[in-house]
Amino acid sequence: MSTRERLWQRTSGTGLWPLAWAMALVAALPWMLPERWNGAVGGGWIALGSLLVLAAWCLLRWRRWAVVPLSLTLSGFVFLALAQRARWETALPLGFQEI
Repeated sequence: MSTRERLWQRTSGTGLWPLAWAMALVAALPWMLPERWNGAVGGGWIALGSLLVLAAWCLLRWRRWAVVPLSLTLSGFVFLALAQRARWETALPLGFQEI
């Protein structure tokens, strides 16, 4: 028979909490990057980050550690999007041509 506590756990969405924590961790990423960053990222760093994300996906089996691969994946996508945006901003013309 189901108790009130077990019913509350089933309906509260406890399986979605790792995603919320991962999004909260990723929200801090833009604040950690320097303001004058030009978006340059070495290919070795991208490969190392990709391997780290792929290695972390084995932690998804345990609910307690599910936040690690989710936050690494989201932060990787956010980091690459911020790098693309920084490269785009540095390619804009300066001075009189800007107007």
